Amino acid sequence: AALMTATDLHYLSPSLMENQNLVKEAAAEGDGKTIIYGSQLTDAMIETIISSHPDAFIMTGDLTLNGEKISHEELAKKLDRINDAGIAVLVIPGNHDLNNKHAIAYTNEGVQPVASVTNDEFVSIYHNDGYDDALSRDSDSLSYMYRLDSGVRCLMIDVNGSSILGAVSDTTLTWIERQLKKAKKAGETVLAFSHQNFLIHLDLFTDGFRIANGDK
Repeated sequence: AALMTATDLHYLSPSLMENQNLVKEAAAEGDGKTIIYGSQLTDAMIETIISSHPDAFIMTGDLTLNGEKISHEELAKKLDRINDAGIAVLVIPGNHDLNNKHAIAYTNEGVQPVASVTNDEFVSIYHNDGYDDALSRDSDSLSYMYRLDSGVRCLMIDVNGSSILGAVSDTTLTWIERQLKKAKKAGETVLAFSHQNFLIHLDLFTDGFRIANGDK
């Protein structure tokens, strides 16, 4: 199967960038240096995907800057162009995408809070992007298994909409094991995708988990 992937798009709706000076100030202090050009860059990415015509296009989280509902809705509409071209689109949320209290608009009156999305709203918005046609969906997260026509299964593992944030719950792990056994029985290849890495590779993350668990 031919696949194309992208991650950490951090799309921000142009409608939330009325005051671009505020956006530039925020971007200068973070890693979103291209936020202002996000819509144009996303459109260019979509044109590239459509012209390349892979079997599937996979986005592994942090689809939006900070989970703004309108950003999700606009991005899903853009992704419909890829679906309409006969290319499967598969998405999972990242740690920025759900129930985010930092979802804001940059207005001429200053920074204003805007609506983010719940797990159910995320699935409703991106229902065309893997969820409607999933072979199986996990009951404890937004994880799902998707089968491509070529006999390849994509295991989309969500660790941000789960009952244990940043980790795979026992329920999800049991579901994953069951899906892998089914794929093996069918003689099909499984490719797994997740937003965060499964192995801690930076002390920053290790220290963060210790602090989160009350270990100073």
